[in-house]
Amino acid sequence: MNTAVETGSATDEIYRHWKSGALVGIGKEYSFVKGIKGQAMVLYNLLYESGVSPYKRPIVIRIGFVM
Repeated sequence: MNTAVETGSATDEIYRHWKSGALVGIGKEYSFVKGIKGQAMVLYNLLYESGVSPYKRPIVIRIGFVM
């Protein structure tokens, strides 16, 4: 996974660069009603660097739905 990160301060130019990430974790699929399914994942970014990563914490929670 690569994510663009903006860096700089008020006096510096702001530029974007790519930050690599490696997410690993567990997930669960579930169904609400017929034809609607969902998925929840808890992931850990192995390449997390405080202050550099686009995420605030190394643990990421994702929830989605499929129709």
